Amino acid sequence: MNDFETQAINYLKALFTQIDASLGDTLEVDFIDPLLTITLDDHRQFLIHIHRHNEEIWLSSPLSGATHFHFDPTTQTWISKKNRVTLQDKLFQELHNLTGVSL
Repeated sequence: MNDFETQAINYLKALFTQIDASLGDTLEVDFIDPLLTITLDDHRQFLIHIHRHNEEIWLSSPLSGATHFHFDPTTQTWISKKNRVTLQDKLFQELHNLTGVSL
């Protein structure tokens, strides 16, 4: 396993743990490497996938569609090249919009 894979898997595991602890009674949250799935009551899903070839994490959101994130070593975050938003900020804001729960 290379550095990218280790960082990406550890990051998704941490997201899984945090989301499951906060919303696990409300949503279905699963992590099976390389995919983190968050399923809402109405069956819409967030899919967060490690894309090894491009060394990115891809988010598919029922609210905003697809966004790709790369690791920024300067800020130590997964960030979108397109609009400089972090994966965590985008995901947590959208989950908050759907559930009313702040992460």
